[in-house]
Amino acid sequence: MLGRLVPRNGFAYEPKWDGFRCIAFRDGEEIDLRSRHGRPLACYFPEIVEVMAGIGKERFVVDGEIVAVTEPKALLR
Repeated sequence: MLGRLVPRNGFAYEPKWDGFRCIAFRDGEEIDLRSRHGRPLACYFPEIVEVMAGIGKERFVVDGEIVAVTEPKALLR
């Protein structure tokens, strides 16, 4: 049965976020965001590039999902 609220009485759940799969690479000053198919994403998400530049490591790879949440309070009801 579909519903708008997540049951809380002893149930465990993990929300399914739907967004853009993204692998972020940093090598020194160079930051590259790629889709799972290898397409460039940095031009679409400059704010993610800025966050990656602020991480205090010179080299890393982050694999994750870019999700835009427009109504965060609605998710917590």
